[in-house]
Amino acid sequence: MFRGASPWMIIEEPDALTQPFVYDSDAVYVVWTYEVIRQMHEWGWRLIHGEADTPLLGDNALVRFGKRVFMKLAAYRYAGSTVLLVFEKRRAFDTTNLSG
Repeated sequence: MFRGASPWMIIEEPDALTQPFVYDSDAVYVVWTYEVIRQMHEWGWRLIHGEADTPLLGDNALVRFGKRVFMKLAAYRYAGSTVLLVFEKRRAFDTTNLSG
């Protein structure tokens, strides 16, 4: 970290943007999970489960600590190499069973 090298993985040119699309290919979409969750919320869905398989913390103890602190923030909570997000459609308020 103090040697000038970035502890964060930076993908200058993701394969997903330069290679032909392959059906059912992993890592096709480069997204920020926070934006996906916000967009799904706007569309009326709520997150019921989220997990990242590999949080990409690295080997340096200081870097690992820093990344763990960042991952406490909502924007980075589900950061990782492969992420599973499960959403559920929120139900609209049902007025048919109201008595009155």
